[in-house]
Amino acid sequence: MRFYVNSKYELVCAPDYHDKFGNSTADSLMINTGTFTNMLEEEIALAVNEVLKRYRHTIPKDLVDRLFEERKEQVRMMCDTSAILSEYMDGGKINEDHTGDENHE
Repeated sequence: MRFYVNSKYELVCAPDYHDKFGNSTADSLMINTGTFTNMLEEEIALAVNEVLKRYRHTIPKDLVDRLFEERKEQVRMMCDTSAILSEYMDGGKINEDHTGDENHE
């Protein structure tokens, strides 16, 4: 299972596809999606949300704010090196002799 904290300081649970509950080692038959399975999913979602709410108070809001700000700064400062090289190459920096204007050794 993976857990996240969103910008509203809420815990989010994102089960992996291989997460199973109950005795999954026993031989089993799958129940196709329907009224019964939908009812189970609703109850499981309610239970998970209740657990997440119980732990919401543990989220360090100041730290989360700083981390979101740091991530915004990192995204803002990222540069796409491939795009820069492509723009350079397409921007007429290569002369007819197929050499650049710079002095390369």
